[in-house]
Amino acid sequence: MARELTPIGKRLRQIQGIGDSFADRIEQWGGSRTLELLAANPYQLIGEVSGIGFKRADDVGRSFGVAPDSPDRAEAAVLHALQTLIYANGHTSVPITTLKHDALSYAKGCPNTAISTAIDTCILEESMKVVPGPGERCVTLPAFANLGKVIAQAFYYRAIQPGWEVELSNTSLTPTQHTAIKELTARRFGILTGLAGVGKTFVVGSLIRGLKKRYLRVRCSATTGRAAKRLEDLTDVEASTIHRLIGARKDGAPLYNETNHLAADVVIVDEASMLDERLAGMLVKALHPKCALYLVGDPGQLPPVAPGQVLKDCTAIPSIPHAELTEIIRQAKGSAIIVTAHAARNGRLPTLDELPTTGKSDLKFHPAHSLLGLQHTVLTLVNEQFRERPVQVLTAEHKGDCGTIALNRELQRYLNPADRRLEITHNDRIFRIGDRVMLTENRAVDQVFNGDQGIITAVRLAEYKAQVSFENGPDIWFVGSDLNVLIHSWAITIHKSQGSQYPATIVVMPFAHQFMWTRELLYTALTRAETECNLVLEPGMFQKAIGNVRTTRRRTGLQDAYRECVESQ
Repeated sequence: MARELTPIGKRLRQIQGIGDSFADRIEQWGGSRTLELLAANPYQLIGEVSGIGFKRADDVGRSFGVAPDSPDRAEAAVLHALQTLIYANGHTSVPITTLKHDALSYAKGCPNTAISTAIDTCILEESMKVVPGPGERCVTLPAFANLGKVIAQAFYYRAIQPGWEVELSNTSLTPTQHTAIKELTARRFGILTGLAGVGKTFVVGSLIRGLKKRYLRVRCSATTGRAAKRLEDLTDVEASTIHRLIGARKDGAPLYNETNHLAADVVIVDEASMLDERLAGMLVKALHPKCALYLVGDPGQLPPVAPGQVLKDCTAIPSIPHAELTEIIRQAKGSAIIVTAHAARNGRLPTLDELPTTGKSDLKFHPAHSLLGLQHTVLTLVNEQFRERPVQVLTAEHKGDCGTIALNRELQRYLNPADRRLEITHNDRIFRIGDRVMLTENRAVDQVFNGDQGIITAVRLAEYKAQVSFENGPDIWFVGSDLNVLIHSWAITIHKSQGSQYPATIVVMPFAHQFMWTRELLYTALTRAETECNLVLEPGMFQKAIGNVRTTRRRTGLQDAYRECVESQ
């Protein structure tokens, strides 16, 4: 029997764009005062009610008679535009002219003067901060206002401190690798970069052994759990995510900070191409000023998902010690994945002379001529070749027949059918015992973080909850709305796969995603596979991706802040 709606619930359901789910959330938020609160300022829903951004709040505002030039509406549009430019596009500051343009595009009918006034009000109320910019005034969110300066000072201070003479007993090091370690350890900050297959992890292992001979306390970390586990396996040194290293906690304040430093003489961060400014800021605050910091990463990969581009900024600063490995090591030359990835990054296909001629190729092409054909090929591959061995399906987008949502729905049907297993339905997802899932936000209190994967091991229908056993982590119950942070992960986006590698991958490349497929995305997708990469694609898509060099230039302040440190000395 349908439940009886309250007068508040009925009123909310009359608003365009507000269905049952959002109406329930809004009523739960405001209680008996919901209509009163919405009449006063409907834009306070943004950030307070899950899933409601500017557009839905604006729908509510129109229903309650909010004028197009309302100060509340203008301020909400400005803050929404700023948050989108920062969190969706990766900038850490935004020119005011760009902010005005985007805010006006969200708040249709709002006059320019109202937007300008809203920006001034937000600056006065400190919900945004003015920061220096090249040639024009820029603004940012308070969390990023001084972050570039804090990181730059920490990097610069270490870069001018002498490091250590390290004894290297590994005779397998090439002269270039030997020199790279010497260059790094000459100072207490530096970066080691190189594309896939050039031996970065091997060099890191030799570096760690050399530092330990000096009886230095060395701590290793990476930007993802999978990368940390791989680093640990290849170097025989304990490694963790940066979040775990600094003791991230639920309240956002790490255990280790400016007043309680991590017990370490050297910290090494792998997969640093994914290091964003907020995480870098927390890391440097957790380190003693005399603790050395070395960043290791692949400049060919995608930038971080979060704002900033720490490794890329560092490579552009000439005075930062930078060791670069460029030669593909002998073992990697036998990999078609590595050879093809390097060629693709340089804008071409590999030549026959470059490709290995012996053994079974680790890169396989599976052409198909339609979206459903691609989907069928993926399912056939999984069913015939990967029933008993792990594989990760990668694609560029969430939506469409070859997006993560549709692929996961089909993969669940193939790999984990209902078959009387316990399951729970949450929104439009069915979570079933045996399902492979991924966490989409940090849960520091449980020591699991965005991107961690696991298996659903238990479901309790009466209590509306499911238990996930995370890889290299704890078993955690997700109750009610907590299930919002789980997605199925047989198929994930290439962006989500950053910093991780998998024994085998299936990469799906439809023409429907052609604007997403860039040379940078292709390189990242290819190099996620350790031993086997299967490209399921429409003919011509590989060449199209190689030819697309489009990149988004991020506006960050780290380079300018570092330059100021140098000039102030």
